Amino acid sequence: MRTMKYPNYQPLIDPAQPTSGLGRLIMGSAMTTIGYFALGLFYFATIAQLDSAMNWPQVSAEIESGSTPQGVLYLLGSFLMMIAALWVPLRLVHRRGLLGLFGPLRLVTRDFLRVSGAIVVLYICVALIPMPAKFMPAPNLDAAIWRAVLPLAVVAIFVQITAEELVFRGYLQSQLAARFRSPWIWIALPSILFGLLHYDPAGAGENARLVVFTAVLFGLVAADLTARSGNLGAAMGVHFVTNIAAILFAAPAGGLNGLALYTYPFAMDDTVAAAYWMPVDIMLLITGWLAARLMIKR
Repeated sequence: MRTMKYPNYQPLIDPAQPTSGLGRLIMGSAMTTIGYFALGLFYFATIAQLDSAMNWPQVSAEIESGSTPQGVLYLLGSFLMMIAALWVPLRLVHRRGLLGLFGPLRLVTRDFLRVSGAIVVLYICVALIPMPAKFMPAPNLDAAIWRAVLPLAVVAIFVQITAEELVFRGYLQSQLAARFRSPWIWIALPSILFGLLHYDPAGAGENARLVVFTAVLFGLVAADLTARSGNLGAAMGVHFVTNIAAILFAAPAGGLNGLALYTYPFAMDDTVAAAYWMPVDIMLLITGWLAARLMIKR
């Protein structure tokens, strides 16, 4: 047993042990990264060729900024390429299947639904708390358009969070846990990497490090829930509802707000606003983690 603190995690560690060498992990990670970039280029090139009348420079800018429903949907759809890129080294390097990264599918479904429901209730309760007028969100996307794209947007967000959970918690965490006994290594390293990939000084300005910090904290929460439950369901539930709230309901102005029904009157690089919303985000995440633990009873 790797650790007595997380006895339920062992079934996800065992399949990784036959190929737990660091050389294989480095090779698999490199193949996933290169494959993701290569497939991403193919994905966006295909989009550019689908409609000869499409103004690709404009659409490309919309994807980069996330300023329109079309741009955000194309961006979220690109995470399918991450899943495809991961599948190759799993088969060739680790001789593992993609579904095995999730854990028992019955438990994945159960924990996902329980935790998602709990986080939805939490967000509703928080939304009922009065906030300062200067931070009140304003209408953004036309309600009719929002309702029309909502089903596709929900599916796209589910694809995005599934891809990230598979790579960081399903693959990296389990492979590291099979190699190292200490949770400080196999929980912390993927979480730090997850956070660093959210570093965006161009979009977040002086708040870029704060964004990384909250992303690392989220990674720690997702990693802990995965280890406690022995499957990805709980982490996916927290991730899914968090991104639904941040992408579909209320987003900062000028930052991935193309699908948001409302936008906050501040941007990601607003340091004054950060002093307000950062503690709220952190407390919401910690409260969500505790609620998720209650739902999985671990």
